[in-house]
Amino acid sequence: MSIEVILQVNGRRKAGFTEFNHGQATVAEFLFSEAFDAKTKTDEGVFAIEPEVLEQRLRPALYLYKANTREEQKAKRQIKRLVAEYRLAKEAEMPTRLMIYF
Repeated sequence: MSIEVILQVNGRRKAGFTEFNHGQATVAEFLFSEAFDAKTKTDEGVFAIEPEVLEQRLRPALYLYKANTREEQKAKRQIKRLVAEYRLAKEAEMPTRLMIYF
């Protein structure tokens, strides 16, 4: 199973990453736990998360990558970029949508 996270700002893709689940906890599930919790989603699958929450979760989430392979280094850069872009868009009050497919 894979999990894809896409950040759209003003209707255009700004950042994103794909993660493959091999039966263990994933970074996406940790960072965006609200998206996987039925109690926090609306009927349309929408959930709310503040940039500060993502920033607090970022460092512990990246520790889930243990092997430090080239693929994991790339994923870390993509995740850091997504969180940074999300904060900038929210601060600028731009139309922002975080989409998670699993």
